[in-house]
Amino acid sequence: MIAGKLPGIKNLIIICLFLLAAGAGGGDAAATGNLDIYVENEAGGYQSGAVVVRYDSGWGPIDQKTTDTADKVSWTGISTGTYKYEVYYSGEFWGAGESIVSSKTTTIKYFRKYTPYILSVSIKDKSGNAKTTFVPGEKVHVDVTLKNPGTVSYTTESILRIAKGKTSPYVLDEMHGPVSISAGGYGYFGWDWSIPAAASGTYYVNPSAFTYINNKSILTDNAGWGWNFNVVKPQDSFKFRSRALYVWGEADTILENPAEADVLIRFAREHSINTLFFYTDQLKLSDSRQQFKSFIARAHSSNLYVHALNGDAAWITSRQAAANYINALVSYNVNAQSNEKFDGVHLDIEPYTLPSWEKDSNGDSMTLAQSSVNRNIATQYLQMLSGLKDTISESKERMTFGADIPFWFDGSGFELIYSGNNKLFSSHIQDTVDFVTIMDYTDNYSNAITWATNEINYGAAISKYVVLAFETQDVGNSGSSFYEEGASALENALQQVTNAFSAKPSFKGFAIHHYGSYRSLRG
Repeated sequence: MIAGKLPGIKNLIIICLFLLAAGAGGGDAAATGNLDIYVENEAGGYQSGAVVVRYDSGWGPIDQKTTDTADKVSWTGISTGTYKYEVYYSGEFWGAGESIVSSKTTTIKYFRKYTPYILSVSIKDKSGNAKTTFVPGEKVHVDVTLKNPGTVSYTTESILRIAKGKTSPYVLDEMHGPVSISAGGYGYFGWDWSIPAAASGTYYVNPSAFTYINNKSILTDNAGWGWNFNVVKPQDSFKFRSRALYVWGEADTILENPAEADVLIRFAREHSINTLFFYTDQLKLSDSRQQFKSFIARAHSSNLYVHALNGDAAWITSRQAAANYINALVSYNVNAQSNEKFDGVHLDIEPYTLPSWEKDSNGDSMTLAQSSVNRNIATQYLQMLSGLKDTISESKERMTFGADIPFWFDGSGFELIYSGNNKLFSSHIQDTVDFVTIMDYTDNYSNAITWATNEINYGAAISKYVVLAFETQDVGNSGSSFYEEGASALENALQQVTNAFSAKPSFKGFAIHHYGSYRSLRG
């Protein structure tokens, strides 16, 4: 019987071995499966070229694949279990997910980008009107809207870059934020770029989004250089010729008496004057509107430019008064015919004449380095100029914007940090206006050349203009005026300065101060 049982035991062993072998093979088949992941962009379209990084359940990296032309990645014969994955496209993080792979099946996952992305970009002028063509001196305003398609809130920043050639160095490269964008919500960002005088051509805009995920700022969208605007230089945008004349107290008489206007125009022609800095104030711009129209039309017919001349140091701390004047001037031009319009605005605002401007024991002006009060006044002055420039630019009235400065604003101790840039006070002013008139009040042409050289060179570097002003009235200091030397000495000085600066593109000519004393100048 024992012998009779041996075949059964043998058969049992064989059967067990067979089952074990079958179990091993069946176990492999039961422990593997397939995984397909389809990647969709934020719009719901399938995305080829996306990178899917696969991890184990504990975020240990395994491998990565790129979505094919069918917009999917596939893994076959992988062990069953839980997998995590991250999705990237062109360096952007689109999100992460999780999938459970079961045996003998293909698990299909549809992933859609859920991190914040650039929804829209708009290019406008400073007033908020859509615009794609600008002129130097205007401000370009760019609005960027981000959308959070996810189901949780994200903290996001946005960078905007503006470049002519789509490459660094960028003319604008700024990050704004961070802001919290709620689930399904939107984030709004805005930038301003002041177009410099030398700008021209097509400029491109590139917005991107960075999102805080796991305490790290991660790129979640780079929208590329898909937007642009053009900068063009208008014809005859700089309305100044080689020699200007200040007209202050005589302005009222000239407006009211056409015969006096004829005298001024004839004098200008005889003395090579082609630009008038003509005094006006806010009240006269409304009460004497017709007289201005008549005078300017007559000046234009004699080939003279006319710039509205005014200025008060008190405007620095009372900017509304300055704004009111510029608004009145703009209103006048808007309601005038082309031959009746002012060609420019010329401001004679001298911050150092304010009672609060600090001086030393000798009565000399303290530098910006020596006085925080003076630095603050200088900053307010620049802010005022910038605001007035914006008003002029936004009005679409092509008025050349100029300002008087003393020759010593470029001296030692007059450096100032403004808008993040450390420059000479004079250079900040040159950045803001179309041209500066240096009050180069000396009867020594060598001094005049030396004192203006810095502004001439800086103007050439930034494509801005510089005018040199000379004094002809009795100011009580013989070295500051040609009152004693006379007209011939003045003309000689003008020629010497012209010889020194004629090769400089920034040198635009002269301004004579002023009409009454220049008419009486002997010699």
